[in-house]
Amino acid sequence: MPDFSITNKYLYHFRVFIETMRGCPFNCAFCTATLYSGSKYRYMPEGVLRGTIEKWCLRRIMPIRLANTNLVADHDKTARVLNILKEYDIRWWSACSTNIVEHEDLIKLSADAGAIHLQFGFESVDEGTLAYINKRQNVVKKYKLLVKKMHDYGISVGGNFIFGFDTDTPEIFKRTEEFVNDTDIDILLYGMLVPFPGTRIFDQYHAEGRILTYNWAKYNAQHLVYEPKNMTREQLINGIAELYDNTYSPSRILKRFSYARSAYDAIMNASMGVVAHIGRHFLYSLMKGTIDESFDEDSAYVMKRPPNKSFERVRRMAHSMKMQT
Repeated sequence: MPDFSITNKYLYHFRVFIETMRGCPFNCAFCTATLYSGSKYRYMPEGVLRGTIEKWCLRRIMPIRLANTNLVADHDKTARVLNILKEYDIRWWSACSTNIVEHEDLIKLSADAGAIHLQFGFESVDEGTLAYINKRQNVVKKYKLLVKKMHDYGISVGGNFIFGFDTDTPEIFKRTEEFVNDTDIDILLYGMLVPFPGTRIFDQYHAEGRILTYNWAKYNAQHLVYEPKNMTREQLINGIAELYDNTYSPSRILKRFSYARSAYDAIMNASMGVVAHIGRHFLYSLMKGTIDESFDEDSAYVMKRPPNKSFERVRRMAHSMKMQT
């Protein structure tokens, strides 16, 4: 059984994470989930799940984080987990794939079991991009229905969007803004693509000579580490910053407050507003720094020289993990 007492010395927003399942068979071109957790779904034994909940999760004010790759994995096993959660008076949130829209029984059961928020990797509003990254479980025309169903059952929606794929052009930012403002997604997160080692996108960009740095400290979604294809580096970074500004304008924040489904929802909305209008300038400076660094002699040397032994070791390890799963 996990020992969460060691987290007391850390300032975690959620001090209890329960991983009720691991694994992801989707193997999207940009994602590391299949690399590090395997392609098969594995579930926490029922006795361990009950013991963890009873020891660590009861009488908590803050919601529990289900640290699952995907809440909706195997339908029947997911239902069994949700029925166990339903027995306890706890509130929780989790990552989830968009194909839950096809399983309204699981949406209702999630709500009955204490779900207050589900986070979805929408990634893009462009079907061509979803095909490019092998995100076959996402269907853009069903996004709006998904959000509505979540709201019908009192569950707030977090939407993650990634920019900088080879199929993206500068107009993707306006299309995304129009979509999210029309869909009433509760919490929005935008980020630039990070081509992590071991993913197919990293292999492609490395082969094409488009990786700007092999400094792994920069692979944190706050630095641009590759050369975009159909937009400039400045267009990518400015597009993300402007999207935060436009979709977290005071009027948009107030609108989300008007239909907030919980205190947690309202707090997160306000927090993201602060990030958008204050914190984003700090993030922008980090991202912009990558552009500036890419033109100095030292960084140019780092980018142009062959990958070092450490880099090759990381790639071999990642590919080895991929073959084992």
